[in-house]
Amino acid sequence: MRRSIFSWRATERVIVVASLALIVLNGALKFAALAFLRHLEAQETYMHPETGWSVPAAAHEVALETGGWARYTLDAPEPWEPLFPGGGVVHLGPSRAPYTVAMMHQFRCMDALRHEFTRPRAERDWAHAQHCLNYLRQAARCRGDTQLDAYQYAHKIGAVDKRPVRRCRDWRAVYEQVEQSQREYADWVEEHDRARKEGEVRVP
Repeated sequence: MRRSIFSWRATERVIVVASLALIVLNGALKFAALAFLRHLEAQETYMHPETGWSVPAAAHEVALETGGWARYTLDAPEPWEPLFPGGGVVHLGPSRAPYTVAMMHQFRCMDALRHEFTRPRAERDWAHAQHCLNYLRQAARCRGDTQLDAYQYAHKIGAVDKRPVRRCRDWRAVYEQVEQSQREYADWVEEHDRARKEGEVRVP
């Protein structure tokens, strides 16, 4: 009887120790996973070394159906302009130096090329077009996107993928950060102008 009680208590101790070990291991794995996710997020979040500008990495991805171009046409500038609000320019740092957010710079270049295509050949600004063409080339190379696109255009008969969808970062985070920065700059300009009129110019 004593041996049976001793054996049962020993089994209980083993179960308790094993349970505690599993709890500790589970916590350690969760901590490691969280640290790894934070590491990935830090890698995906760009920070400008001089101004501290950064856009938090998107919490999730979005699906973008590609291949259609009914909205963004060559002869209609209206749909393009909202892609780069305020020209995509933000003013940062103590001196409020102007910068252009890369994504919006790329949109501006696409719109510039679109505009040049609609102008008579003799009136085209080839220097600006050449700048934009090379800037977009450099941007595509820098991103190194490895997602696969169907070889045939989506509108052709027998297309490999008639409704291609891509996994993308949620670009709304970029727009939110840009618009917030532009609002802060507008407030700074208003305050600066008011101080100038009152004779208390404060140059940062």
